[in-house]
Amino acid sequence: MIASVLSQKFKVVASEDHQNIARNYTEPLYKMYTGDYRTGIFESAEMLASKYGDFTSDIAVATNVGEAHLEDFLTRDRIFDRVLGVLGLMRAAGHCYVDGCDEYLKKVALKKPRCVRMYGMSPEMEYHSENISNLGINGVNCDLVRGGDRVNVTIPVPGLQFINAALVSFAIGLDYGVSLEDIKRGIESYQTSKLRSKVFRTGMVSIIEDTYNSSPMSVRAAADTLSTLEGRKVMIWGDMLKLGDSTEKLHEETLEYIVNSKVDLLISVGAKGVNEKRDAASMRAGECIKSAVDRHADTLKFIRVAEPLDLLDLLPSVIKKGDSIFVKGDADLNKQFHKVVLALKGYEDSGRIKFVNTVTKRLDRAMLALRGRFSSAK
Repeated sequence: MIASVLSQKFKVVASEDHQNIARNYTEPLYKMYTGDYRTGIFESAEMLASKYGDFTSDIAVATNVGEAHLEDFLTRDRIFDRVLGVLGLMRAAGHCYVDGCDEYLKKVALKKPRCVRMYGMSPEMEYHSENISNLGINGVNCDLVRGGDRVNVTIPVPGLQFINAALVSFAIGLDYGVSLEDIKRGIESYQTSKLRSKVFRTGMVSIIEDTYNSSPMSVRAAADTLSTLEGRKVMIWGDMLKLGDSTEKLHEETLEYIVNSKVDLLISVGAKGVNEKRDAASMRAGECIKSAVDRHADTLKFIRVAEPLDLLDLLPSVIKKGDSIFVKGDADLNKQFHKVVLALKGYEDSGRIKFVNTVTKRLDRAMLALRGRFSSAK
């Protein structure tokens, strides 16, 4: 969204895959040096600052310190240390933009008081939102405000969490001379990146596909978004991976949150087949989810399956016309979840889904047979 706003004034190159890998800053950096680009926007926050070499930036942005990748980082404190390291790549005269409502990121202002810009949905923030109107599947309308500067925007993606993306884009746009009209145009023409909150309407059901990652914060946001949509609310929720020793606790807490939302049907999907370690974690996650569901048997309809492709046979019997469906899964299984979305997009009636599923399964079996032949040849 920052790229969408700044491109209204500057020639911009940005990370394309939007994943935490080195290629996500090296490729656009190369394009920036070899092409006529004024601005480069790089997303690669999981890396150690030392991996960037002599790279420095004029702007640094931190969005949140959530409970993700705990298998590697163990605690949010260590994630925060990594974030501070990346923010340290900012040049002395640069500016740092952080979500001032995040319990960790608000501490950044104490470390760098002169260069920090605070944004957030609280009116206490320098850049904040007012007059929020949730438009359901059509997105969110709100005013973005800084002092006497105010612009009304319709963010074309469902979910209140996208207000923060709009706020930091608004803040950077203002500070770099983008007009309010162009900020509005940039935000309202924004398109989500691959695997993030893609919206599909089939005429029978509405679908949101979000399988970039699955963490407690993002699943709670998904439940909140789904609760605002029309019709019966169905969440397909893949087990949250890479949570280490916090797997059971965070799954149970997240399930409790879903139960207290307006979700009508929860379809919980295990991570069978990823690898042995995650299989064990998924079993523990499944046990604690089932335990929590049993305590709310009268509140929430619940189904659990072992892996996403198991849904291909299940969906015709459970999906109804008018349903709003949120598909929320981890990136390690996004190809399987995407096949589920393709089946849902072809939903005209149960016979149509069965046809799509049959073709998909035949293709999968053919691919497995070919792989077997190549392995035998080797």
